[in-house]
Amino acid sequence: MCIQETWLEETNTHFKIDGYHIERADRNSSRGGGVVTFVKDGLSYVRLPNLTTLEALVVRVKLQSRTVTMVNSYHAPDASTTEEQYNLLFQTFNYGVIILGDLNAHSTCTVFGASTAYCRGRLLEELMDQHNLVTLNTGSGTYIR
Repeated sequence: MCIQETWLEETNTHFKIDGYHIERADRNSSRGGGVVTFVKDGLSYVRLPNLTTLEALVVRVKLQSRTVTMVNSYHAPDASTTEEQYNLLFQTFNYGVIILGDLNAHSTCTVFGASTAYCRGRLLEELMDQHNLVTLNTGSGTYIR
């Protein structure tokens, strides 16, 4: 289970869910942001280093027949977009990976299903094509008021 924009601070140690291990990447430089990944008790996993400057948490979970890498990421709408960092993320984790989160990557194509397009959305579409990644989305918007 992955959550973005947790707003948790290092001093908050009571944020837990019974039956799950918790991995946190709190934002220490300013308020807001932060990501949390919960892994069900009994699953074997390891937290991997985030080699990018993106706000992300990487966990590799061992399932019965294979391992799956989960990249839980948050990208604030006003944060700058760096092609190099997303390229590094996609190069590093490009097989057996699920990259998810709140990327604020608006695009009018069927990938993200937004009504507006931003350069971050177009950039991610291009990088996904280059790295043979697919989107698990029906084409409908991912944000609903």
